[in-house]
Amino acid sequence: MQQTNISDQLGSSRKIIKLLAEHRLLPSLVRELVIDEAIAPFTCDELEMHTRVQMLLSQEQVLTDDQQQAWIAAQGFRDQSHFLQWVERQIKLDKFKLKTWGLRLRTYFLQRKDALDQVIYSFIRVRDEGLALELYCRLAEGEESLQDLAKEYSEGFERSTGGMIGPCPLTKPHPDVRRKLISSAPGEICYPMHVGEWWVILRLEQLLPSQLDATTRQHLLNELFENWMQQQVDTYIVNLASKRMILI
Repeated sequence: MQQTNISDQLGSSRKIIKLLAEHRLLPSLVRELVIDEAIAPFTCDELEMHTRVQMLLSQEQVLTDDQQQAWIAAQGFRDQSHFLQWVERQIKLDKFKLKTWGLRLRTYFLQRKDALDQVIYSFIRVRDEGLALELYCRLAEGEESLQDLAKEYSEGFERSTGGMIGPCPLTKPHPDVRRKLISSAPGEICYPMHVGEWWVILRLEQLLPSQLDATTRQHLLNELFENWMQQQVDTYIVNLASKRMILI
């Protein structure tokens, strides 16, 4: 990518650049110019356009021509042509992402897998160790359900959900809680553990390992693209600042 092209476009008016920077709109403009440059080598044909439009309208449950016109206007497009230009741009952008990072996806997925894995679990937390032991015994003996005891005794936000948490990323729970969940069998009531100021009773409901399916692939492509985009935008803005066109 040639940074000078974007710099030349932005450099045509110092006053406009300063106004955009003052109103915090400059990063958005730079982002769109970076995208324009990135997708310039790519094309899309009529079949790709038709397929994408039909998929989008179907997802939004837009069925008739009248509904389509109303929906297009509601999305902020000037007209049908403007909408189709946007669709074409999205197709080209998807192609750019796939060409740039497609071969790295599996490696990146493995690097990010811990953050993508999810878990469902239930827990009760109290400050009193004796109460925690009493509740554990009642659960172990099957006297009452964890849900009922959480609603009555748990001292955190989980009280409102009967102790149920998730699905949530496996990286979200406290590290000690996460390790216990990973080593537990589904349905197992764990002996009270001391976590910070709390005594916690855990039960793993379900581990949900992430898979490199279509949804995850798109999520990772978008993530890689956004990381790259932030670097591009930062670089262009620093370059403008070095030319004394803006202050940062």
